[in-house]
Amino acid sequence: MKHFLLTLSLLLCAAAATATPNIKSGSKYFFSVGSVNYDGYIGLGNYHNASPYIYLYTGDDTLEDAYWVITKDGSGYTFKNAATGQYLSFTTGRNNNYYKYLTLTTPTSVTDNERWTFELISNGIYAIRSVANTSYYFNYRADGTQMLGAYAGSSRTQNEQFSFFSEDGTQVFETGSAETGTAITVGKTYTLTSQNYGRALSNQGSSIRNSYVYIETLVSGSGKQKWKAITAGSGFQLYNETYGYALDANVSNMRPLQWTAQQAMRTSNGSSPKLAPTSSKSTLKTNTRTTILPPTATTQALPPTTPTQTPTG
Repeated sequence: MKHFLLTLSLLLCAAAATATPNIKSGSKYFFSVGSVNYDGYIGLGNYHNASPYIYLYTGDDTLEDAYWVITKDGSGYTFKNAATGQYLSFTTGRNNNYYKYLTLTTPTSVTDNERWTFELISNGIYAIRSVANTSYYFNYRADGTQMLGAYAGSSRTQNEQFSFFSEDGTQVFETGSAETGTAITVGKTYTLTSQNYGRALSNQGSSIRNSYVYIETLVSGSGKQKWKAITAGSGFQLYNETYGYALDANVSNMRPLQWTAQQAMRTSNGSSPKLAPTSSKSTLKTNTRTTILPPTATTQALPPTTPTQTPTG
């Protein structure tokens, strides 16, 4: 399930807060972790010839273990694997080859060990906290095992930041948030910034040629970082008025680059397919996932490009 996740969302405070994700109780979702740039999915090790009970799989295919039925239950939510019926459950024990404070159970009745709460990191990104022991959070063990465990700590690093997606690939955001269905407004100007690192997509070299590759730099408010939504056929483009080029992407490596406005939709010369049409619920297809575009704002967000986190625990 390789993908390039391009997310335009409002910049929000990074501090964790009580969340109300737009989860339809009893429905299937898959999820992944920030320290691998939300690639792959959290599944079951025995589906992938891996020892950890709960495992991050980053292959190109999607097996039935990818999906979790998330259900509102009492003071939290339960996560039940759609393939096996097993629940993600907090435990006070660990076996370093198989599990660390997070295991799989098939309880006759749900207890607080199976209940978890969502804490908001930024819109569309969540930490998952145990109800049984509120010191513990879902934690991806970036030590080569690709295990999902739990960890007690005060800092929610990228190893503890998760994004959730419905079966059709639509990302989960906060209930009532702009990202759940307000279109970009044609004629408005935006700044595209990294959600985790606060840097803006920029024509730093002041280039006036096609295929120039954009980079992320400190937010300056200059024309190099200003993008206007303009109508283009049945869709829209993000157009840099200062230099006269539209935001595009190279399909071979998905690096952001510029192309002549109104021509950036073409698929020749390595440029990407067109952006989605404007509507009351515009979306941008990015490989296997669909991400809802946001409302009018002066500052928008792109996800980080390369994870920089070190393992925890």
